[in-house]
Amino acid sequence: MCFIAAHTGARRSELCRSLRADIDFEDNAILIHEKKKQRGTETFRHVPMSQRLRQVLTDWLVVSEHSIYTFPAEHRVERQRNSNRRENDESVSPDEASDHLSAALANTRWSVIRGWHVFRHSFISNCASLAVDQRMIDSWVGHQTEDMRRRYRHLFPHRQKVELDRVFG
Repeated sequence: MCFIAAHTGARRSELCRSLRADIDFEDNAILIHEKKKQRGTETFRHVPMSQRLRQVLTDWLVVSEHSIYTFPAEHRVERQRNSNRRENDESVSPDEASDHLSAALANTRWSVIRGWHVFRHSFISNCASLAVDQRMIDSWVGHQTEDMRRRYRHLFPHRQKVELDRVFG
């Protein structure tokens, strides 16, 4: 789940409701179902798969082959808190995904990470710092406004100096 988030910029909730059928190995892309863009209306975006992501997903789908969901219920963490927010009983919920991430990062140098959104920020910032066309980034992550784009520009301030040095030496 972390790998998909890091390679697509998908939100935690988008990953939790993702279906195996959303992963298209023929077109080499993942369909991401959105909820934030237009509340009450289902929208989606396509994100191409990196070669590494394609391999990870190929291996993962063998492990979870019996479910229609990418992250099926047997990977759930039993919990009572926020159980009323669960979208379905057949896949991992966003709260359970947070519990898994916290447990995986506990007692490591990464324990300071405070949630799934770091993957989205990193994906966008890394693409931007390598001069990926902003229109592609916007289509992959669903950004539509300049305010949203600005949120991610501050993450690599040293890149600005490098770029100016490239121009002016």
